[in-house]
Amino acid sequence: WALDICELRKPWIKSLYKTDKLEPLGEAREILKFARAQARKQAANLEHPLICIDVIEEGIVSGPRAGLWKEANA
Repeated sequence: WALDICELRKPWIKSLYKTDKLEPLGEAREILKFARAQARKQAANLEHPLICIDVIEEGIVSGPRAGLWKEANA
């Protein structure tokens, strides 16, 4: 697989910009809302699961670069 990419038989696809496996925005927000509720229920005193969910949401809503910036600032 790596040799195919190196020898230009397969294109080099940057996974940061792949969106084929993302849910539609409304459905993604419902999933993230459920994930937030579960994180609060399972670990009420921990902040980092909620921050991680916020970063994921930012990446879905505003694009991958915005998600990376939010992660760097978190």
